[in-house]
Amino acid sequence: MRKPREIEEPARSTQVIDKVDVIVAGGGVAGFSSALAASRNGARVFLVERYGFLGGVASGGYSVWLPLVAFEYIGGILNQLVERLLKFGGIIDPVKAKKITPVDDFSKGMPNTPYDPEIMKLVMNQMLKEQDVSVLFESLIVDAIVDGQTVKGVIVENKSGRQAILSDVVIDCTGDSDVLAKAGGTFQQPSDPLPVTLMFRMNNVDTSIFLQERQKNTRILSDLTEKAREKGDLDLPPAPRRFIPGSELWAPVYLFDILCPPSPPWHRKDEALVWGAHLTLNGTDAKDISRAHISLRNQVFEIVRFLQRDVPGFRNSYLQDTAPQLGVRETRHGIGKYVLTAEDILTGKQFDDAVVRSGRWDKPQLPYAIPYRCFLPEKIEGLLLVGKCLSVTPEAFSQNSPRDIPTCIATGQVAGTAAVLAARAAITPHNLEVSYLQQELMKQGLLSVNQK
Repeated sequence: MRKPREIEEPARSTQVIDKVDVIVAGGGVAGFSSALAASRNGARVFLVERYGFLGGVASGGYSVWLPLVAFEYIGGILNQLVERLLKFGGIIDPVKAKKITPVDDFSKGMPNTPYDPEIMKLVMNQMLKEQDVSVLFESLIVDAIVDGQTVKGVIVENKSGRQAILSDVVIDCTGDSDVLAKAGGTFQQPSDPLPVTLMFRMNNVDTSIFLQERQKNTRILSDLTEKAREKGDLDLPPAPRRFIPGSELWAPVYLFDILCPPSPPWHRKDEALVWGAHLTLNGTDAKDISRAHISLRNQVFEIVRFLQRDVPGFRNSYLQDTAPQLGVRETRHGIGKYVLTAEDILTGKQFDDAVVRSGRWDKPQLPYAIPYRCFLPEKIEGLLLVGKCLSVTPEAFSQNSPRDIPTCIATGQVAGTAAVLAARAAITPHNLEVSYLQQELMKQGLLSVNQK
């Protein structure tokens, strides 16, 4: 078989469409928070997002619940977002959510605050518009503009063609450390990453019947699934593995699970969210992602047939929709001036340069800290790593909390503030005095900073 040939592309000039203080690469929850914080601190901000909406997996992936353990330690933009969602009726009040006791295999009783993903998109749009943040949707970042070892901007491609945006600081909120990789920075990519999930919603479900049966037997879904697989009536691949937070154990993920009223993640009558299907893949490989879309959609319809045939309350149900975005949990972890470890999280280690404190899912009473050094790539200047791009080991990342929505929002607020402080002082974020950053974050109500 002949190998594909390489071609030489002609040299070309790329139009610079803007020069700003801060570029935010990616509009997930971390990108939203980064852009909002930077703009509120007086910066001109340009946010680039590959989809047509903000929120990333939090909205487009239907990962629609906020773990309440982080609310004890994170304030600032997280609280402000929740307040806006409450005004639109788009979230269950955290105080009320704590009183909801899910009866299912999935949540294990961990308290969540469920929210509406469509209202989340709307509210995020409004909050950025109020701050005059420039947002470029449906645009893919294809390269980093680098001068020596310093990132100076990004190259994007969209329906308008190929465009350049310049800035003093770039914040990598792509979830995959795309800017870092394009800039020649260092990262680690696990050979056995956390699984990818395609969520979907079922409608016309008699949720009262399903919940009555699950009250009688909390393992009813697992039992019915095992029985169907033994009979050959449910053709699904083996469940991928996941790390059990707070332990050194790995276990299979559930093949799928059902979340519906009165359990999180939402409370609409007759609607159920199905947590599945799952697959392990390389989320930075285009062919792998394409194969995953096909496989996961096949799994969805296999699960739908099973639900309609075997699960109480689903006989007359139908597939409402699948999430527009795959829930890709883990790809590239940036390597920064410090790499957060699982031991740091499990022992609640504190740092002099701590800028975020968050709660563990397994032991909320034992918070842990994230130092500012985790935001700083070890070899690249002018760039901050945020959200899932943060400098952590795969084992630390598997503890769930470093990648959950509240923690990602907090890291975004840190990065947006740090970017502006650095740009204002005409220095790179690496040279920013961390005590100055901590003082500014405390003024913003990021409560975790002043709790040692």
